[in-house]
Amino acid sequence: MTLIRSVPNGALKAKLISLAVEPTFVNKDWGIWSFTTEELIADQYFHSQVDNFASYIGIGASALSGKGLLVKLWSNRKVTKAGVVTLVIWGTVLFNKSELSKVNNEIQRRSSIRTINIQP
Repeated sequence: MTLIRSVPNGALKAKLISLAVEPTFVNKDWGIWSFTTEELIADQYFHSQVDNFASYIGIGASALSGKGLLVKLWSNRKVTKAGVVTLVIWGTVLFNKSELSKVNNEIQRRSSIRTINIQP
C-alpha cells in the first residue's frame, strides 16, 4: 500500500488501491466452498426439509401439469394469476433442489479422499 500511495497519478492510484482491496470484500455466501462443515450440514438439513415438505404435500413440477399450463397459455395468449403462482412454486421447488444438489456435491467432494500418484 505504501508503494501504491506513492504513485503521483490520482486516478491510477485509486484504481490500484481498488484492485488491491477488492478481494477482501468477498461475501462468504458467494460460494458453497466457503461454508464451514457445520454450516454446510445445516444448509443441507434445511434444503432437505423443504424438499421433503414439498414432496409430502405434493408440490412439484410434473410434466402433466406443465402441459396443462402451456395449453392454457397458448389458448389465452397470456399468463393467468394461477399460472404465475404455479410458475413461482415450480421455480422455488427447482431452486431448492438445485441448492440441495450443490450442498450434497460439496459434502461428497469434502469427504472423498484425493491422492496424488507420484511416479519415481
